[in-house]
Amino acid sequence: MTRRLVLAPEEARRVSRDVRYRAAKASVHVPDPMWRARSACASVEPSTFFPDAEGRPDAALALCGRCSVAGHCLAAALTTAEPEGVWGGTTPDERRRMRVVWTGRWRA
Repeated sequence: MTRRLVLAPEEARRVSRDVRYRAAKASVHVPDPMWRARSACASVEPSTFFPDAEGRPDAALALCGRCSVAGHCLAAALTTAEPEGVWGGTTPDERRRMRVVWTGRWRA
């Protein structure tokens, strides 16, 4: 049985103000099926974005911070509930909280 993550209203507001989350929401209104081809990570080793338990995601997060399609990437990860790796400049823990707001499940 999986536990459902519950966010307090103030945490949900903080998530909804996050610039990465806002970029993901905005990208939904401007569909771009070719975003992956323009991603900054297109020529980077995929393992960079899936560090092991001791690995730090700093290199991946830095690359995402310079990517012009990070919003599209994050929107795709939130839509599909991607549980692993760095997507759109977020870690799995950050995305779990964002996903609660993304799906509207934070409301009591």
